[in-house]
Amino acid sequence: MSAPSPQTSHGFLITGTDTGIGKTVVSAMLARALNAAYFKPVQAGLEEETDTETVKRLSGLADSHFIDEVYRLNTPASPHLAAEIDGVQVDIERLGQLPKTSKPLIVEGAGGVMVPLTPDCLLIKLFRIWQLPAIICTRTSLGTINHTLLTVLALQKYEHAVFPSFLEIDHAQGAYLYTTEGQRIIDAIASWWVITHGHCHPNLQAAARNQIDRLDQVIFAGYTHEPAETTAQLLLELTPDGLDYVFFSDSGSTAVEVGLKMALGYWHHLGVPRQRVVVLENSYHGDTIGTMSVGERGVFNQPYDSLLFSVEKIPFPTAGSEQETLDALDAKCKENQNVAAFIVEPLVLGAGGMLMYDAETLQAMKQICERWDVLFIADEVMTAWGRTGTLFACEQAGVVPDIACYSKGITGGFLPLAVTLCHERIFGAHYSKDRSKTFFHSSSYTANPIACAVAAANLQMWNDPDTLNKVQKVAQMQELKLTEMAQSEALTNLRRTGTIAAMDIQVKDSGYLSEIGTELYLRFQKSGVLLRPLGNTIYVLPPYCVTAEDLDTVYGVISENVTQLTR
Repeated sequence: MSAPSPQTSHGFLITGTDTGIGKTVVSAMLARALNAAYFKPVQAGLEEETDTETVKRLSGLADSHFIDEVYRLNTPASPHLAAEIDGVQVDIERLGQLPKTSKPLIVEGAGGVMVPLTPDCLLIKLFRIWQLPAIICTRTSLGTINHTLLTVLALQKYEHAVFPSFLEIDHAQGAYLYTTEGQRIIDAIASWWVITHGHCHPNLQAAARNQIDRLDQVIFAGYTHEPAETTAQLLLELTPDGLDYVFFSDSGSTAVEVGLKMALGYWHHLGVPRQRVVVLENSYHGDTIGTMSVGERGVFNQPYDSLLFSVEKIPFPTAGSEQETLDALDAKCKENQNVAAFIVEPLVLGAGGMLMYDAETLQAMKQICERWDVLFIADEVMTAWGRTGTLFACEQAGVVPDIACYSKGITGGFLPLAVTLCHERIFGAHYSKDRSKTFFHSSSYTANPIACAVAAANLQMWNDPDTLNKVQKVAQMQELKLTEMAQSEALTNLRRTGTIAAMDIQVKDSGYLSEIGTELYLRFQKSGVLLRPLGNTIYVLPPYCVTAEDLDTVYGVISENVTQLTR
C-alpha cells in the first residue's frame, strides 16, 4: 500500500488582465522550468487543442505532469455562461480542492481574476481558497497599466483577505478599546471571546502586580508554586466531582491536544486497542495538528491534510434532527470497537458558525458514550466562564465529562493560560513507576506564576454570586435585542445561548468565505464597533460589563449596515 502524496503547498496561479494574452504560454514556460505539474480547473471552448494539450506540447513534459480539468465545457464563453449553456452545474467546493502532488503546481485561471464561475462566485474567490502566489500576464498596449493595477488591487483586497490597514490600540478599559488616534471601539466579541469581566479589571491587575514582585517564572517539572496550587484547588472546587486532576498548558489548542493525548494514552496504557475519535460536524478545536484533525476539514487546514489523522464524523444536531445525530453516535460507538473518545463543544460550536443545540442532546450524547465506555471530552475553551449562561456549559445538561478543556476566560482574558481536567481513572493510567507510562507533555511556560495568580483572582470572582448575576443580565439584554432584530427581512436564524447571540444574513454565497463578512467587518470598525463576522454569520459575544446603551449601539450598527448591503 503506497503512502498518500503530500498536499501541494508551493506553486503559482497564472492569471491575467483579460483573456487571450498568453497565460497558457507562460504556464508552459514555468512548468518546464520548474518541472512542475499543470492544472487548469475549468476549460471552456473545446477547439482543436485545449490549453492542457498546448502546455503539454510546448513544455515537452510527460503525461504524468498533467492533471485533468474538473470541468471541460464545450461552449466558448465565460465559465458560468458556458456551464449554463452546456447544462453543467459548477461546484465551487469541488473546485476549491487543489489536487495533491509532490511537484510544484502551476494553476492556470480562466480569463481574468473577476471572471464569474457561477452567477454568485468569481474566480478570485478560489484564489483566496488556494492561497498560492499569483503571476499576472498583461498586454503591451494602451490601457495596460490601468488594467494591471486594477487586477493587483483586486488580488490585494480579495485573494488573501487583506484588510486595508491594522488599527493600533493604545489602551482599553471595561468594554472599550481606544486607538492611538482616540477612537473608542466597543469590544462586542470580547477580543476573540477571552475578556469576561472587562478589560484591565482592577482585581486582575492587582494580582498580576503583586505576583511580578515575587516570582516571574519557574520550570513546572519537579517544582511548583503557590499561584498554581491555588488555581488548581479553586478549579476543583468550581468544577463537578469527577474532574479530579488539573493539567496546565497555555492555550485552548494545547488544552484540547492534551485532552486527546490523555484519552489515547489511557487506552494504550490499559492495553486496549482503541485509537479512533468521534467528532461533530462543523466543529473547531484548535490549530495544532491533533486539534485540526478533530475539527472540520476545509480551506484552513487543506495544506496540512496529509498530516492529519482520520476521525469518525457525525452530523450536527440541527433542531428537529437531533435523533439522527444520536443514532449516528450510537452506531459509531457500537460498530467501531476501537473508538477511544468523543469530543464536542457543549451547546455552541463557535468558529463553526455559532451553531447551537440543546442541553437534552448534550446529555443524551454523554449517556451514549457511557453505554459504550467511550471517553467524553468537553471542549469548553469558548463555552465556559459564563458564555452560555452558566459557569460551564455542561452544567445545563447535568454532564460531567471524563476530560474537560478550559482556556480563554480562565484569566478573565488578562493573560494566556489553559487547563485540562480529567477523571481519576485517566490520571491513574498514566501514574506508574513504569516511566514508559509517563504523560510526556509540557511546555516552557506551563503554569506561569503570573498567569496563575491572575487566574486565581478571576476564579475567586466566580465565587461571588454577583458575577453570574451580571451574566444573566447580559443574556436578558441580548434576548431583547434579538427580538428587535427579528423584524429584519435580511436576517434569518436568530439565536441565543446565554450571552452569545448570533444571526445569519441571507446572501447567495453563504459560508465562512462569504464576501459580505469582510465588508461588514470594515464598516463595523469605522462605526466604532469590533465585530468579526463568520462569513455571513454575525455574532455578538460581549464582556459582562457591557451596558444596554452599548448594545443599542452595536445592534444599531448591525441593522444599518446589513440593510445597506442587502437592499
